[in-house]
Amino acid sequence: MGVIQSLLFVLSLQLLHLIKGSVVWLNENGYEDLVVAINPVVPEDANIILNTMNMIKNASNHLFAMTKHRFFFKSVKIIIPKTWKRNTNYSRVKTESYDQADVIIADYYLKHVDDPYTLQYEGCKVKGRYIHFTPNFLLNENLTNVYGEKGRVFVHEWAHYWWGVFDEYSNDVPFYVSGNATVQATRYCPAGVTGIPVFQDCSGDICKPRSCRYDGQLYEKGCVFIPDIRQNISCSVMYMQYARSVSITIPLWT
Repeated sequence: MGVIQSLLFVLSLQLLHLIKGSVVWLNENGYEDLVVAINPVVPEDANIILNTMNMIKNASNHLFAMTKHRFFFKSVKIIIPKTWKRNTNYSRVKTESYDQADVIIADYYLKHVDDPYTLQYEGCKVKGRYIHFTPNFLLNENLTNVYGEKGRVFVHEWAHYWWGVFDEYSNDVPFYVSGNATVQATRYCPAGVTGIPVFQDCSGDICKPRSCRYDGQLYEKGCVFIPDIRQNISCSVMYMQYARSVSITIPLWT
């Protein structure tokens, strides 16, 4: 039986407001009782549920492959807002709640727009607070060109959330000068990663990308490295989760 077939989803209608911490546990290499909750103000759309299920199914397969068959997702509970229409497929929540969900689906905050992210404000090895996805991220297939396949994005965020690891790129210092005096992108991947340095030239709300200026030593401040979507090398999921061939380092504290 494949990983996808072993993944159980339970849809629950949130009628009560109960508080309980995350109950995810590892059962024979499979994570059980992962809770996904949809914010009550999100407009009803059955595709949000369907796309969430497909995302986690794909994430389970990716996680299974990336961890050399060590981990996958076994059961997931999705909490449906009580403002949505009742469905015979929905059961009542038991001890789960939106406030204590592992993954929340809610409108974007100004800072993040549609960026998936994990609220992770403590140190390395410390589990995060929750993973956040916007409804638009789940519904807009065009965003795959920006963030990569949704299942791979989920695995990237899961590593933040569950293992307390951090990104292997730097928004503050995106480039550095290597030992042979060449400019390299900050990364945890082979030097063969291809991409281009880009500067977003903005006037008001309109931004246009242009080539970065180079002073002979380093690129101008504000320049970022944009890796190509297609790569022919293996790379860490914490750097480029969208690359076809990625890997993940399993922390010793799992």
